[in-house]
Amino acid sequence: MQVRLSGRPRAAVQRLLRNTTAIALRAVATRHTWRATRLARHRLPVSWAANCRATMRRWGVRFDLDLNDYVQRTFFYTGWWEREYLELLAAELRPDDVYLDIGAHVGIDAAWVAARLPVGSVIAIEAVPATADLLERTVGQLQNVRVENFAAGDRTGPAVALRADPALHAADAATRSLFAEGAIVGETTMMRIDDWAAELTRLDVVKVDAEGSETLVVRGMRETLDRLRPRLIAVEVVDAHLRAGGSSADELFALLGKAGYAEWCRMGDNVVFGWISV
Repeated sequence: MQVRLSGRPRAAVQRLLRNTTAIALRAVATRHTWRATRLARHRLPVSWAANCRATMRRWGVRFDLDLNDYVQRTFFYTGWWEREYLELLAAELRPDDVYLDIGAHVGIDAAWVAARLPVGSVIAIEAVPATADLLERTVGQLQNVRVENFAAGDRTGPAVALRADPALHAADAATRSLFAEGAIVGETTMMRIDDWAAELTRLDVVKVDAEGSETLVVRGMRETLDRLRPRLIAVEVVDAHLRAGGSSADELFALLGKAGYAEWCRMGDNVVFGWISV
């Protein structure tokens, strides 16, 4: 006899399967994060994520995750996103650092860093309004985290359109870009970090992950870099994304070089630059 489930019973079974799979993959990820990540991205049924939210506690906060988004989905199933970069931060951060997270998404990096700054602070900037709301609900719980909603760029001015990226899953819920070719899904204000950070007196580590706008972000923070001299800057460098925005990896590297920074190490798409000028 064949039993067909529909409605609530089927949803309950899928939820059980999701949670059981997450427990198993998180165990795998303790030693083999790349293997668990590959399974989470390419081997699980898409239907498990369709219109689905899930919660998990990690690094002192409760994450309310939208599994339509591939980053949140991978994080839910494995407990990690860009683990190599996070572990580098754990080794390099100092207790009183100020960490600026440009393109903070739902706060994975911000939560990890905040837990390691007992007398420091995290400033998390996210351009997408809906994602910024989710960010506020997660890391906004932490006393040493401040959340801002705007798109960092090379000018301060009117609202700009955010587009979906059709190269990702059609139902992707969070990855938005100024330069993607998908439908317009929202608007946000643009601001130079130089204008926004005028009252900052310290900045130690910066991360920039802006979906192709990385060169614009760096152009708009040159005065801040000259004034505060953060010792490390981590930038996502995807040349195809940069070219969609009228820039290139070469231009970005040259811009950081003129600011006194040189490449220190690479981890996937993340390039970490250290300040070398004296």
